[in-house]
Amino acid sequence: MKLHWLVALATIVLASSFLVQAQPVVWRVFSDPSPSIDKALCTCLSGDNVYVISVENGSTGRIEVRDKNTGNLIKVWRGKGEFYTCTVTGGTLYVGGGNVLATFSLELYEKGRVKLDYAVMQVATDGEYLYIAGWKRLRGNDTAWVIEKRDPALKLVKRYLYNPSIGDEWAWGVGVNPATGELWVVGELYNASSKRLATREGRALILNRELELQRELKIGGEAALAVAFDENGSAYILTAGDILKLSKAGEVQVASSEGLRPGWLLQPERFFNYILFRNLAEVSYSFFNDDDLYNFTNRADFPLGCGITLQGYFYLFSGELVDNRSNHALYVYDENLKNIFSFTLGGEAERDYEFPTGLAVTDGLNLYVAGSDCAKQGREGAKYDCRWVVYALRPAFPVNVTSNAPTQLAGAGWYSPRETVRITAPLTVEELPGVRYVFRMWKVEKPTGSASQANPSLELIVDAPVNLTAVYTRQYMVEVVSPNMLLRNLVRGEGWYDESTMATLSIRNAEVYFSGNVTQGYCTWGCSRASFEGWYKDGKLFSNNPSIVILPVNESVKLEARWRIQHYVGVITDRGSAEGEGWYDDGSYATVKLTATDVDAGLVTYRFERWEGLEAGDVVVERGTVRVLVN
Repeated sequence: MKLHWLVALATIVLASSFLVQAQPVVWRVFSDPSPSIDKALCTCLSGDNVYVISVENGSTGRIEVRDKNTGNLIKVWRGKGEFYTCTVTGGTLYVGGGNVLATFSLELYEKGRVKLDYAVMQVATDGEYLYIAGWKRLRGNDTAWVIEKRDPALKLVKRYLYNPSIGDEWAWGVGVNPATGELWVVGELYNASSKRLATREGRALILNRELELQRELKIGGEAALAVAFDENGSAYILTAGDILKLSKAGEVQVASSEGLRPGWLLQPERFFNYILFRNLAEVSYSFFNDDDLYNFTNRADFPLGCGITLQGYFYLFSGELVDNRSNHALYVYDENLKNIFSFTLGGEAERDYEFPTGLAVTDGLNLYVAGSDCAKQGREGAKYDCRWVVYALRPAFPVNVTSNAPTQLAGAGWYSPRETVRITAPLTVEELPGVRYVFRMWKVEKPTGSASQANPSLELIVDAPVNLTAVYTRQYMVEVVSPNMLLRNLVRGEGWYDESTMATLSIRNAEVYFSGNVTQGYCTWGCSRASFEGWYKDGKLFSNNPSIVILPVNESVKLEARWRIQHYVGVITDRGSAEGEGWYDDGSYATVKLTATDVDAGLVTYRFERWEGLEAGDVVVERGTVRVLVN
């Protein structure tokens, strides 16, 4: 019956790709009042209090009041009644279970209860009246949905029966659409009159507040178990095979189904119990009176799942099966019912964690939900000890920030849905001399797809888990050392190169004439010239070709462009002639010599007196001969 919800949970667990082990848990508390089976089955909110509806020791009703900010226990009620649904309105707590509906003050003083002629499945309110959904045996194996409207004093206002076929019909969930005020009731139709012809169908009814049927919806081939609404009135129906999103008018908009098979989430032992119970329920009505039947059915609480909507997302608390053992987990769906995020809420070894079927609750900021964990007891493990686990969680998505460059980037952490993250990546990151990383783009990865942004300043609305990667390109410096700036300017190709790319170095002119820092055409007097000799690396000739290719560039490169630099030494004399004028290597000595130191000009003889233009480093060898330092 309710157990079919396990199919959808298996779908969720196996479809998730953003499963992490940390979570923004506000608080988590345990309650273990007995050494036997203690199970939390429902939560309600009122003011600063969370009400946890549960069963103690397998059969005793238990209600706990806890502070919603801390989880601290405030008060406990224990008594007759196995309740598993609740709602709060008008300062009163209403609880239901089996065929009983009861009222309590918010301080947990019981105000009254009524015994019903049907099994209560869920209670909802529009703030004025109570609406109860359940099912009733009419005759034999023929059951019908029961939908009731009752006033705050539990007085019956109106009843609606839904019995479209001779067979089993069960109503499992009820909710009031906040946008339309209409009542939605979900459940299933099951006809087991013939094993070969047995049919099962999910069904939803939309009724007005006077319980007049407005629309009947066929939900598919599995049970519809619970219904939740968002602020726009869209309905989210949990079925035995998937989650459906419907418009407020009842049109199916999208489904989350992944087509997985039933029972994948259950341990084999639990799945066998489920199959056995389902088969018994089809044939065993005649063995129970009505009261026993309703209570027997309601105690069949298997691990199902609790859902709730908040800020455009659907949250499902369910299980994650690991090593034949289930952990508590939360699954988050976007508006298109894509499972965009999942994370475990923690679990101890040798314990089996589960959530009941139904709805979680929210105060608009946090989510509140209660489940159970169980461990086998005794030498043979024939008994179970189960305790409550109650959670308060703040919805948030993880933002992971990484980079392929050696830099620390801020911005990683948990962000509330639609909160803005702002991160700026440095344009360059220096690693070592001659090695750097240059920013290229932000890579943005979400469950719905990937995108990129070239701007290093990223501003992003966090609407899903996101991995942000600052993508850098590693670069190496190809540096050329030259004797001076003039010759350095003749080099082409020096600079930063992306890793594994090709660097091309070339010399614009293999021979150049210059005067001072200005290049000239061919010249002699007052000029110097440079002739390219080759590329040298670590003092050794690398290549004498004026144009070279370095491939691939996978390290920083430092080359010397070696030049033969010469200076022109000119000699002027107004008498006679001189030897030694011409081009000389930089740093060498030029020997300049007059051909004659005495020049006979007829009546006059000219005798050499001195050299002009000598500088430090020049050496006068003898009269008329000098060694000039060329630089």
